[in-house]
Amino acid sequence: MKNILYSLLLGLFLFSFMETSAQTKTNGFITDFEQSKKEAASLNKPIFAFFTGSEWCYWCKKLQEEVLATPEFKNYAQENYVLFVADFPKRGSLDDKWNVQNQQLADKYGVVGFPTVFLMDATGKVKVQSGYRPGGAENYIKELNDALAEGKSLSSPDAIVACGYTANQRIDYPSVAPIPTRMFYELEEYLDKSGIEKSLLTLIRARVSQINGCAYCLDGHTKEAEGYGIDVQRINLLPVWREAPFYSDRERAALAWAEALTNLPENQVEDELYSKVKKYFTEKELVDLTYTIISINSWNRLAISMRSPVGEEW
Repeated sequence: MKNILYSLLLGLFLFSFMETSAQTKTNGFITDFEQSKKEAASLNKPIFAFFTGSEWCYWCKKLQEEVLATPEFKNYAQENYVLFVADFPKRGSLDDKWNVQNQQLADKYGVVGFPTVFLMDATGKVKVQSGYRPGGAENYIKELNDALAEGKSLSSPDAIVACGYTANQRIDYPSVAPIPTRMFYELEEYLDKSGIEKSLLTLIRARVSQINGCAYCLDGHTKEAEGYGIDVQRINLLPVWREAPFYSDRERAALAWAEALTNLPENQVEDELYSKVKKYFTEKELVDLTYTIISINSWNRLAISMRSPVGEEW
């Protein structure tokens, strides 16, 4: 009876331990900073601390794809580091516990852009700072090894600091006002599922961003267009779409509607334009198209006023 009870207790302990470990690890990266320090101390290894916006940051995704997800880096990291990740999603996908921890760490270590990578000792003292680096896993591993061997610190002028952008952002509005930001994202998700072709939505978002002069949004939607297989010529010629033969009648109607609503002080959205657009869109499509134009105008004004750094992706 004692042996059975002991086995049950042992099994419960192991299950609890495994469950806790699973909750604090994602793709081999520990999400609990204190746990990563304990493992670093017990294994006598430095911490590879990865600060990322995994769901929206273009350069974070590049670093993940070109380096961190490769078998070469995974084998290297397993031998040499304890991996820690601090993620900063814009859509509230983390538990509050990790959101608070990650923001406190970002403040403590002065993280001003993503991706940021720190090599730390087991006490959390930073030895090397890095970010996205071109050249793939082999080059990245070499630079990390060279930096550690030479004892480069944050004060060294040649320290390998290469964050995806230089943060001149005035206010991190998703962090300061997460509720309306999340509502904006929910609207985007609705529009993407509305039935209007994604290529048309992308053309509209890019054209409105051109009119408003929003480099951040235009950069993102240009990359988005590439992902949807939209010919780059169709993006480049958007400012002169009336003279270019690369747009359908439906796209031309939508672009005219978008320009009229974006430049409202100069346009009264006349019945003639409304009648033309109605020929190519159902009532629901026209309302959804209008919300798309309202939404991208709002994003433009947020990005421009808060100086969202060009190079991010959402």
